[in-house]
Amino acid sequence: MYWFGASVGATRGLIQLDGPDYHVSKRLWALAAYSRFIRPGAVRVSADSGAEGVRTTAFRNRDGRRVLEILNTGEEAVRADYALRGGASGGGHARGAVYRTDETHALSRVGTARVRDGRLAVELPGRSLTTVVLR
Repeated sequence: MYWFGASVGATRGLIQLDGPDYHVSKRLWALAAYSRFIRPGAVRVSADSGAEGVRTTAFRNRDGRRVLEILNTGEEAVRADYALRGGASGGGHARGAVYRTDETHALSRVGTARVRDGRLAVELPGRSLTTVVLR
């Protein structure tokens, strides 16, 4: 797999060059979401929302933080529900941060995630990547 770091015109590069101007693509921010919160040594764990058009990957960092990367590929907003097991944030109550990349956000913090009785519910706007970091 490879990425074009920067390219001229409307391409799939992470940064699009247009004369003296440039535009940062949403792909760059999606890549940033994975690299900023999923740290070296993290372990991928099983995750599935059960919602149509929603793709989820989840990781547990060495420090115990859990990170869910949730991609809503559909046009409509959906609510995804997760049952968390094991670890500090599973089975009980936990809090964390929610970040979003979409048409109007670029890995922006948009709220707080709350785990209650081992369950996490997340609102996902259409065509968005939502990152949940649980402590």
